[in-house]
Amino acid sequence: MRYLIISRYVIKEVILATIAVLLVLLLISLSNAVVGYLADAAQGLLSLRLVLYVLILNIPFLTSFLLPLSFFFGIVLGLGRLYADSEMTALRACGYGRIELFKTLFIPIGLVMLFTGLLNFYWAPHYMHQLTKVLAQAEQDLLARMIIPGRFQATPDGRYVIYIEDFDPDTQQAKGVFIAEQKRITEGVNVITSQTARLWTDPNMDSNYIVLNKGERYSGRPGRTNYQQIGFDEYGVRVMQKEPEYSMRERVQTTETLRHNNTPKSHAELQWRLSLTLSVLVMAILALLLAELKPRQGKYANALPAILVIILYTNFLILAKGWVEDGKVNTTLGMYWVVALGLLLGLGWFLQRTRLWHGKSK
Repeated sequence: MRYLIISRYVIKEVILATIAVLLVLLLISLSNAVVGYLADAAQGLLSLRLVLYVLILNIPFLTSFLLPLSFFFGIVLGLGRLYADSEMTALRACGYGRIELFKTLFIPIGLVMLFTGLLNFYWAPHYMHQLTKVLAQAEQDLLARMIIPGRFQATPDGRYVIYIEDFDPDTQQAKGVFIAEQKRITEGVNVITSQTARLWTDPNMDSNYIVLNKGERYSGRPGRTNYQQIGFDEYGVRVMQKEPEYSMRERVQTTETLRHNNTPKSHAELQWRLSLTLSVLVMAILALLLAELKPRQGKYANALPAILVIILYTNFLILAKGWVEDGKVNTTLGMYWVVALGLLLGLGWFLQRTRLWHGKSK
């Protein structure tokens, strides 16, 4: 290659800047997540041993979204330093222009697109599914530890008070069960009694239930005589589980499952994964142009415009995803119009700049 040494030098600057930005963004994201997990650990929902493991399982999912952004800022900052130090000016004088620079970045762009695709389509959903299983298992273990005969015990979220008369470790069944559920003041209280009960985990939703057998359920407001009494043979109570977000359920599904689920939310998640992968190319072209600096400008001079551009683009992606989820946009058009529009604008801007600089870049 004619510019082999220069290409290696440019790629090194971009990759180092990308890694630095990715690490910073990951630390910021994980620090926000660790606050919530430590709060769960303080309530007894998670052991401290599991907190680190849960954070590690979050990394692939976070990286699937942060890697394209990091690569964008890696190009802006890496090439910005070359422009600020007048190194790109010297390279231009040697015939190393925009087209040569884009050819140099073509291999890193392809590698980042490949890695982003693997993260979004395979690795991130797999580890998110593992995360939900770990949290569900931790919840079930906590419920098992709470089963102490002869004592009233409240769940860590304060929603339920549980009492059992006896527990058989061989059959894993509790006897003489009493559960009180505190709801909103206007909704009153639910009291459930049963002869026996057992723990059960829904494998599809990774939610834990206490399944009660042969009992009665009382619903009403304290101090009032109007209440409901219902007898049952089997009744399941989901405990210590936050209301699941549909996005979390879609994220943990494999790509193959999403392809067979003909629902707007499945289409939105599948298109989100593909759009993030294709966005690497769009962001790279925009970053290549935004990295250019005039003489005597600092290497961070274009940082603010770059931030505004990436915020605008990602917000359009998120907005388009919401439209697909709500059925406001045809799934064929979906989110692809955002990627196509960004690519057309980026290529148009790149070609316009290249023609203006044709005599210098060649």
